[in-house]
Amino acid sequence: MNATGPRFRSARFLVLDPDDLLQSMLHGPLRAQGAARVTYAPDARAWLRAAASGEHDLLVADWDQPDLRGVEFVDRLRRVDALRDAALVLLADEVTPPMRALEELYDIGGFVQKPFTTQALLAALAAAWQRRQNPTEFALLLKRGWQLLEADAFDKALLVYNWLRQLDPASLAALYGAGEALTAQGQLADARAIFEEVVERSPLCAKAYGKLSDVARAQDDPEAVFRVLQRLVELTPNTPDTWVRLARQHFHAGEVTSAERAVQRALRLNPALWEATLVLTELLLAQDRLPEATELADAARRHHPGQTDLFNNLGIAFRKRGQLDQASRAYETALSIQPDNPVLLYNAAVVDFLLEADGQARARLARALTLRADFASARRLGALLASKPPLDRAARAALFA
Repeated sequence: MNATGPRFRSARFLVLDPDDLLQSMLHGPLRAQGAARVTYAPDARAWLRAAASGEHDLLVADWDQPDLRGVEFVDRLRRVDALRDAALVLLADEVTPPMRALEELYDIGGFVQKPFTTQALLAALAAAWQRRQNPTEFALLLKRGWQLLEADAFDKALLVYNWLRQLDPASLAALYGAGEALTAQGQLADARAIFEEVVERSPLCAKAYGKLSDVARAQDDPEAVFRVLQRLVELTPNTPDTWVRLARQHFHAGEVTSAERAVQRALRLNPALWEATLVLTELLLAQDRLPEATELADAARRHHPGQTDLFNNLGIAFRKRGQLDQASRAYETALSIQPDNPVLLYNAAVVDFLLEADGQARARLARALTLRADFASARRLGALLASKPPLDRAARAALFA
């Protein structure tokens, strides 16, 4: 196609361009070759915000950012639903084999090594755009496997990925997809072997290290979990989820101080991260720091108005410590958020039972059983409420000690 042909017909570009260099190189040629829109962002955060709108077809950015490593940048990008299908071209000072190994795993359209000419960059953009416009059958099947995973059709997804592995034994994306399907099916040993092969062949693949740590944890292999998470921290030190994973593992190992340091690191990176807030609350409760946990839960409502886990955990902690009035308040708050949650209704009814507020307990249990007829614990509590003569407070407390 000649230089003035519509090579980028209707394409919408988003270019990370902190120095205005790319605008001077690309703007005229892209528009001349059919681009519908070319948007330039001055920094990574502005670029990510613009990219998340899903209004761009071809994304151009530097591999390394001032406050975000290359693999972190790509990993974060591909987690956003609106960005999974956008073509991506990355510019780098040096393109190494481990970086090339990420192209299929993260669906990167190509790397361009600096310094580059305008024509070299345009050629890379054109190749990425053509692959996006005219995907191979193999690429379409990879996408189909992902869609099956999202639909919880794990058997079918595994069939697709295993077929792709037969077609191309070197495909890392097919290998990784098979690992995802096996994990979902509970075939942990096979999944672990696959993810270990992925990280051996692609040592920068952050998402594979994350999956490997999850599988090792499910296998109750703490040494392997810590070993994998250490590598993940090296790769993604500015990713909050990494620190949440590490915090959970420290907590699981009884290392409360280390767990709290890790979760505080996650919250510094993202103060609104729900998973980090939940872990921190669990840590505070484990240390009997109930006032701090309560304060944290109240503050979290501003960021997560629909979440009830914190208040449910608080209610359980207060109840176990015999602080029934505080437990009751925690459940009232939770039920104000989710009034038709059968588990919350049951837990609140337990506190009512312990407080000898039998009428309210019966009402909550009736509602819980209407919502979930097979709720065995609720039926057992209902039988206790029907005891003749009624159980006294000491007997009730002994049942839930």
